[in-house]
Amino acid sequence: MTGTTGIRSLSCALFVGCVVGGWQVTSSLQAAEITFAIQPQVEQLEKKLAGSDHESGWKSYLMWPKFQPAVQTISSSNDHPAVIDQVRMRLRCDDTSAQWRPVKVLRESLDRWSYSAPVLSQPELFAAINELNEVSYPGFDTDKIEAARVKALQELEKLERFYSYQKYGEGWISYLRLDELKAKLQALKDTPPTPADYELIDDIFRQFISGETGLELDRVVALQEALKEYTFWLKLQSTEDPEATLQSQLANLRENLSKYAENPTQELAESLGESVFWLDRLEISPRIVRSIRHHFAQPNISIHVEESLAKQAVEEPVNRVSPVREIILGTRVSGTGHTRGLLTLDFTPNNNAASFQFLLTGRTHSDTVGRNGPATIYSSSLTKFFVYRPVTLTPDHLLKGEICGDADTDTRTKCVTTNIGFPFRKIAQRIATKQVAEKKPAAERESARKALAKVESQFQDDLDEALSEAEADFESKLVTVLERRGIDPAETLLSTTDTSMLMRVVNADPNQLAATSLPPGVSKRSQIVARIHESAINNLSHRYSGAMVDQNSSRARIEELFGEVPEAWEEGEDRPEEGQLFFAENRPITASFQDGTLKIILRAEKIISPKRSFTAHDIVATYNLEKTQDGFQFKREGRLLIAPPDFDYENRKLPLRLSIRADLLRKYFDRIFEETFELDPFVPEGDMAKLGPLMVEDVKVHKGWIAIGYRQQ
Repeated sequence: MTGTTGIRSLSCALFVGCVVGGWQVTSSLQAAEITFAIQPQVEQLEKKLAGSDHESGWKSYLMWPKFQPAVQTISSSNDHPAVIDQVRMRLRCDDTSAQWRPVKVLRESLDRWSYSAPVLSQPELFAAINELNEVSYPGFDTDKIEAARVKALQELEKLERFYSYQKYGEGWISYLRLDELKAKLQALKDTPPTPADYELIDDIFRQFISGETGLELDRVVALQEALKEYTFWLKLQSTEDPEATLQSQLANLRENLSKYAENPTQELAESLGESVFWLDRLEISPRIVRSIRHHFAQPNISIHVEESLAKQAVEEPVNRVSPVREIILGTRVSGTGHTRGLLTLDFTPNNNAASFQFLLTGRTHSDTVGRNGPATIYSSSLTKFFVYRPVTLTPDHLLKGEICGDADTDTRTKCVTTNIGFPFRKIAQRIATKQVAEKKPAAERESARKALAKVESQFQDDLDEALSEAEADFESKLVTVLERRGIDPAETLLSTTDTSMLMRVVNADPNQLAATSLPPGVSKRSQIVARIHESAINNLSHRYSGAMVDQNSSRARIEELFGEVPEAWEEGEDRPEEGQLFFAENRPITASFQDGTLKIILRAEKIISPKRSFTAHDIVATYNLEKTQDGFQFKREGRLLIAPPDFDYENRKLPLRLSIRADLLRKYFDRIFEETFELDPFVPEGDMAKLGPLMVEDVKVHKGWIAIGYRQQ
């Protein structure tokens, strides 16, 4: 069947960003059921304690005068009294008495409530955070760090065995410093970790997210994930005063979260993200963590696709000639069938996944000869059919439904002959003709059934092959690139309406925030709308912390960040001279999208060229969005601003010595940050090239977002 190449291309596009992850929220009804179950458990515990020697001790430990009214509060409102979290933490202690059944049942219910209660509104959230001042450090769980260490060591040994059979295995073992890592993991079995141990393992971990081809292998990714988990607990254990650190993180949330809501900056996002990460890993208040992420870690990448464009990508005619070999009501039928049809796509409304169905409609014209005993029937038939297959795309799976359809056959008998000789030939022919007429309705139903089964079988084979190839393309062209860089989107949301599909992605690590607002709208004429929030870029910048790039690697990184290498780099005399750039450790790259303005800050710790070297500098490029006769462009606002870190260039003038240094650096960075760059049309490749170039229809830059709408010419 033709037409499956478009399916393959569209399906690959629909797969983009669908990476496993996300926070799951139980329904409000379930949360209410859990809440109402807590009150009887509190009453049961009070009855068990009444008159016992432990009553006063337990009630004091559980802050009973505050805790009991708080339970009644959460049963009747959406409030989040801090005492609930305080009691939760106290009930999680390792004391034997905490395993007493009434206590254990209450603890489990409080945990379920905290993980399932509806998210708090922003005012409720700020109030709940302000009440967390009495929450204390729950104590270090040595079992967790030991389990993380053992897991990392196991994954390392698996990777070693794998590399032992590979041609370049020794090179990979050296590059990833596996021998050094293994020795350290083994040494930490009976030795308390130090800050130096954490720094060493964290330094080795950076090799795993360097972006080299080969780091996307499952075995490498498994060790990378194990190291990520271990480094957190290692850092926590090596912290001199965990209680002080926790209180500092809580204070940071109380003081800065409301400020971030009004004016989100990358500096605040990094600081608050670390605080949320602490609360999350220590399970201080799952509900507050979910509420923060609900408001301040919203999707920061979205792609909107109109059904009309998707239809064009898939829609192709079907034209096939095939032999007919069937037995219809005992009659052996042979001949030729010619099928013509149209393959198309329809979106199906779904708020929780991308749902669509592939539809094939058409007709088959057949000329056949049927033989049954002495009779031979010459006939033609026309079978009209439609078949469809629902497909649902979730972040985890591509779910292919059952193929359904219907068909209707109309036959025309040309003539009926028999091989019976004279004098019974005419009688036999009349009898045969009569039987053919009598059996025609049943024969048409049987013919339609078999024709439909044949179409469905071919449709399924073609569709399965196309979808499998699309999935393989997605894995090889996108997922492996993301995995090499340690990028694992936290959440992917898919939805469809009758006319469009929307994919939203939260690109953030557990210790990062994301978008704080919804993206801006663009022209309704746009058929594809791509939106990206500044946080999606800023959340990746730590991948470059302390990294060194030279001319060759910087070309690759610039192409990765901006999609292409500036033309000036391709010209002989204007090519940048050989040198090295060392990114700063903190916020090496910052993007800011505000009110028609795009600002990029590159922070260099050191710049070395063959003739000279430079100490730390910030390179700031500011671009303004402009509409031109040909479309849209970003034009740089004056010269590049190049100054020492955090220099107040808005209110101060560079000293002469620094100004000369900035001019020297500007010759290099002007080739990276050109004066203007146009937003080029999106030109589909491969099977989707038939869509033609998609022109930029509209561009909006607002509140941290840049949104670009594309439309066919």
